[in-house]
Amino acid sequence: MRVSFSALVTLFLGTTSLLPQAAKATEPVVFDYMDPDSDWPLFSTIPTSFGDMPNECGMTERQSPIDIPTSVIRSLCERPTTPYFIDGRNTGKCEFSALSFPIRDVDVGVDLNGCTTMPSIKLDNGPNGDGANYTALQFHIHTGTEHSFNTDFEDAELHIVHANMNVGDFTYETGDFQVLGVKIRGGDGARPNYRFERLLVEWEESLAQTEASCSGELTVGDSTTVVGRSQSRPTGSFNPYDLIPVGTDFYTYEGSLTAPPCSQTVMWNLATEFMRVSRSQLLRLYNVINNYKYPMGSSAACQFNAKPDIEGSTSRPPQPLNGRIVKRTCGGIE
Repeated sequence: MRVSFSALVTLFLGTTSLLPQAAKATEPVVFDYMDPDSDWPLFSTIPTSFGDMPNECGMTERQSPIDIPTSVIRSLCERPTTPYFIDGRNTGKCEFSALSFPIRDVDVGVDLNGCTTMPSIKLDNGPNGDGANYTALQFHIHTGTEHSFNTDFEDAELHIVHANMNVGDFTYETGDFQVLGVKIRGGDGARPNYRFERLLVEWEESLAQTEASCSGELTVGDSTTVVGRSQSRPTGSFNPYDLIPVGTDFYTYEGSLTAPPCSQTVMWNLATEFMRVSRSQLLRLYNVINNYKYPMGSSAACQFNAKPDIEGSTSRPPQPLNGRIVKRTCGGIE
């Protein structure tokens, strides 16, 4: 099944709000984060706008997230043949006003499809090891951190999702995906993060739009509760790689999507350094995700639809490493 660029963006933005059909059930089952290790593998396929996708959440070969072992954390970085070198040469051309800011039942995100030129990065740790060019499709943030460093967790985790669009017969099941991940730490003494604040305001606007539609103040349409504010956004350019800490290295390993269908086609690149936000900003992020509501048709009635666990986390627990090699790769963030 060949997947178009716009379809890929839609798919990754939609993986966290699918309605999987349980293998032996007659009614759709909405997955949540109360007990994903037990519940998610029960689904045989994941219905999407592209058709049913095979569910790989019950597999064990290369599932994500994982715990990064102490031995890797203490190791020296290995210099790649093709350095990351994320700088002005490959940040694309993105205007902040052209972006969309969806909120969903388990995360918040930014769709980069509105960029005139898509951001991209060259990496040599893909299937062919040839320094392929990977296009940034979108990024999203989970509450709680999916990956842990020596069993230590943080407050949230950012994922910038990339795909190699030059694969001849690109399919979702056999695609070549790279994710740049950044753990987010919210501290009482930390200053507000300006770049994060710009995004947070837009997600809060999206939540306000949803709540307004629930109260009947807005007509429920195709985009009023999905893309955020109806008024004009701040002007200026936007570079998603500005969210990655300067000077960071990366932990790299072969893994999967962290939500159904958990496809094992992802190379993970986790920043060794954290993004720091203020405690107030972190609480506002949790508020947006944990207060997600879904508009139920033209009546403008809404139902509470957030899917976190009892602690407000929308992160999958770490999965077995199963002998996989995790490397510390030298970064090139300039």
